[in-house]
Amino acid sequence: MNILFFIGNGFDLNVGLNTEYKDVLHSYSTEKTKDNAVIKFFKKSINEDFKTWGKFEEKMGFYTNEIQHKESQIETFLDYSNCIYDFKKYLKHYLETEESKVQYDEEKKIAKTFDKSLFDFAECLNCDPKIVKDIIDKDIINFYFINFNYTSVFDKCLDVYRKSDMFPFEKITKDMFMFTRFNKLGKVNHIHGTLKNNMILGVNDLKQIKNTGFHGLERVKNFIKPVANEELGNQRNIDVMNLISDADIYCIYGMSLGDTDKKWWIELAKQLKSFPNKHLIIYAYNKSHDNSLSEHTLEEIDYHKNIFFKHLRFTDLGKDNLEKKLKNNIRVRINRDIFKMKLVEPVEFFIEPFTF
Repeated sequence: MNILFFIGNGFDLNVGLNTEYKDVLHSYSTEKTKDNAVIKFFKKSINEDFKTWGKFEEKMGFYTNEIQHKESQIETFLDYSNCIYDFKKYLKHYLETEESKVQYDEEKKIAKTFDKSLFDFAECLNCDPKIVKDIIDKDIINFYFINFNYTSVFDKCLDVYRKSDMFPFEKITKDMFMFTRFNKLGKVNHIHGTLKNNMILGVNDLKQIKNTGFHGLERVKNFIKPVANEELGNQRNIDVMNLISDADIYCIYGMSLGDTDKKWWIELAKQLKSFPNKHLIIYAYNKSHDNSLSEHTLEEIDYHKNIFFKHLRFTDLGKDNLEKKLKNNIRVRINRDIFKMKLVEPVEFFIEPFTF
């Protein structure tokens, strides 16, 4: 059985990093540096319309429509490119600083958390403890990972678990040819690069670049994530497609299922449609969710399913009435207690005593 995890920013937030775009944008737009007029205007735009920049990559596409307006200092595609490049440099530095705060010395806690979290999929598929135990005891389970974060915090935590004695590598089966097989922890695939290797920031496709005047420009491909991967020749798209194709169960954790990663949600839907035995588990988070009333939970489940299905509306899949067909193949779990561990020490403020 192959289990494929999609890991998003929710993981980094859970360990204690301030990595939401709103945190980065506030820091970026208010920093005091000697910027040129274009960058100053860009930062001012962010400050004046802070809420819509919360989904930075989506806003990137919409912002192209605001270029060449009378009041805008951003007049050309080159101006736009320089603004995004300036932000990317700041984002890289910001995330490096945040990642440096993580402490990995509590190895037992990390390994225990990963052991509980990775095998949680079985309970999400069926709450019958006997069936859960049967899945884990009898199946050889291979875990694979697609990381949408630029940081490597998840990777390092996984390595701690890999080196621990908690992951059941000792589980062995022998088939008729006497081959021995083990449970497996696969490598982590960073679909959009890392802080050290070709960070990609952008949208899903050309349609999301709202200024159609830019569509014929060669450099526009730099801002379309799947195309940028192809141009870089890094095999990321192919590797991820193969992982999706080979997986039996998909687990999405810490992600908002946004439009700028639409390509991958469509690929998941294709697999679920073609193979009825495949399943998708969406680990959703809502800090204001009221778990005491079933109505609230059911509404939240429907909400996240609808986000997933909305990506299919203007595709061939949108004609297949997949909402009903995949009803039993998609499970949404709200505020599930997995990957929950603080690895960043809270900042202590020291106040000097007054002297008289």
